[in-house]
Amino acid sequence: MCWYILIEGIHLEGPFISREKKGAHDDSLIVPSLAGGMDDMRQIYGSLDNTVIVTLAPELPGAIDVIRQLTSLGITVSLGDVAPYTLGHTHIHSQI
Repeated sequence: MCWYILIEGIHLEGPFISREKKGAHDDSLIVPSLAGGMDDMRQIYGSLDNTVIVTLAPELPGAIDVIRQLTSLGITVSLGDVAPYTLGHTHIHSQI
């Protein structure tokens, strides 16, 4: 029997997450802002080619614009590692 593995793309998680809900992520590597927009993403990740999912905290400065840009590129954004009070607030005020 021959098995084939199909890798659909890359899932990027961190470092753009909440320090409050970082889980196993190393605190010293967390980047608490996306104020530089997609330039910040590319500085950390390099090319986003083959990226299908990015997990980030929507309450970070600049995150809403980055979420809109990522989704316009066909990249799914997972709102994860989020400070507890912010998820509903972010959605209501940003109209994502």
